[in-house]
Amino acid sequence: MLWDSIFGDYKWLNNIVQDLAANPILVGTRLDSKPAYMVLISGDISGDVTYTKDLFFSSLKPHKHVEGAGEIIFDYGITLNIADILQCPEVIPVDIQKLLYDGDEPRSTYSFWKDADCALGVLEPPSPTYRERSVAIWSFFNLRLIRASTGVN
Repeated sequence: MLWDSIFGDYKWLNNIVQDLAANPILVGTRLDSKPAYMVLISGDISGDVTYTKDLFFSSLKPHKHVEGAGEIIFDYGITLNIADILQCPEVIPVDIQKLLYDGDEPRSTYSFWKDADCALGVLEPPSPTYRERSVAIWSFFNLRLIRASTGVN
């Protein structure tokens, strides 16, 4: 399971779900392959997730911190943007190209922790044939993500 490749235990995930009513989500172009660039969004709207950093880091599998980038790297090829956990910014600095584009096409995948099977969903630009959930998720990312290098949406 994708979440098992990042977390050694579920203490932090269960804590923020229970105490903060959050629904963490992983988003990345190809979550089912490595190497992968992804962002972890806590789903906490209060900002209190920043007080759970110690538990968060103790729940992770071994990793290396990328200074100044708000990212961590796992030996097996996952780069995880954790800016939302560290600072809970209104806008999360990310590499938009790596996160939301598969080549030149806007397409990404996601996994909600609280989904029964943590299955991967596909995130594509909305069209009349896409489910409401995909449209809502795509809109959420357009509002919450910003290019890390330029500061431009």
